[in-house]
Amino acid sequence: FWMVDRQGRILEANEAYSRMMGYTREQLRSMSISQLEIHEPTPELVASHIRHIIKTGGDRFETQHRHQDGRAIDVEVSATSVKLRKHYVFAFIRDITERKRAESERRQLSQRIIEAHHGRIWVESQPGQGSRFSFVLPIL
Repeated sequence: FWMVDRQGRILEANEAYSRMMGYTREQLRSMSISQLEIHEPTPELVASHIRHIIKTGGDRFETQHRHQDGRAIDVEVSATSVKLRKHYVFAFIRDITERKRAESERRQLSQRIIEAHHGRIWVESQPGQGSRFSFVLPIL
């Protein structure tokens, strides 16, 4: 869990996020999102995303955060904009590293099985819409 301001400064973080990322809560409160976010590494990109969250009321997305030891952690973020005296974003962040690993293994296994049977597999993706995997196997 995070509470951040419009500029992406972390105002509060819970103990679960602290443990997941290897930082103390005090360290996190002195950081900004751009120091942790791999896909939005600049304050300008983070501020743009926060403006979108405030405008739409919320967002749910997958991304990667940088652990204190440097490794990437796959996370799912569910963010909501709340206006108290100012706008704040409350974000609930879940580690999805294991799920992403399992999805990758499943794709690789499917590809090996299809190719072993002289088939073909492909993916069609639409940004924001997801992906569709298709395959064809020859008739024996």
